[in-house]
Amino acid sequence: MPPEIQIEVIPERTELRLSDSMRLDIIIRGPAPLRLDLPKEWLGEASAGLWKMESLGKPTLTDIADGGQCWSQSFRLDPYAPGTPVPLIFSAVVVNGREVNLPSFSIPVTTTVANAKIEEARPITGIETLPPKPVIPATNYAPWFLGGLFGVALAVIVLLRRRTKPQPESNPNRWASEALAKLNAESATFVEDVAAVLRGYIRRVWGVPAETRTTAELRGSNPDLEPFLGLLDRCDRAKYAGEPMKSADREELRKEILFILG
Repeated sequence: MPPEIQIEVIPERTELRLSDSMRLDIIIRGPAPLRLDLPKEWLGEASAGLWKMESLGKPTLTDIADGGQCWSQSFRLDPYAPGTPVPLIFSAVVVNGREVNLPSFSIPVTTTVANAKIEEARPITGIETLPPKPVIPATNYAPWFLGGLFGVALAVIVLLRRRTKPQPESNPNRWASEALAKLNAESATFVEDVAAVLRGYIRRVWGVPAETRTTAELRGSNPDLEPFLGLLDRCDRAKYAGEPMKSADREELRKEILFILG
């Protein structure tokens, strides 16, 4: 008797930290020949902004007993935001002409900071000044004179370059932390103000003009932006999708950003 269609979704772990990744295996069994119409995006709309999912190698297709076949593929999952728990909802697949839903579930994603407060955020460590190189006494004053001229010339060049070329933000983490601390969580524009700080931080750190691009346009430009894009998605949903944030949710959003900034 040909086997029934069976789908398994097997996570490697049942709990994650925000900085962790995990492996996920998807296994589909059914009567041969197994014809699959796989989704372009495995994650459903509700989970697309909460997780990053990418394949680990190519899928395999093997024959099994009773005239069936087994398809399997491994993936890597990275959480974008903490939650207790964070839902994992997948897109449907078509197996032998029949649409089948994958099992969905939730996984707790935690951070290492408990009861985070703005005033307890770690201060930014400044650049350590190196000790000057020892000066070897010399009886010939000509090198000193030439060195002085070189130093003056170098100082002039640096001043001219500073006048013509804008200097980058010296400490974007401190800028972003101070800007977030000044925001009023009860303000009607709080979510928009948080998004503006995130976009300003992205421009200062990576040189990407985030203020003139949508969140979708920023996605894929730099893998280091993904944690901040997940936060921008939450701001966009609160602003455009009719999902307003309560006061406690706003404070939690601010704490999460401060934790990522370190």
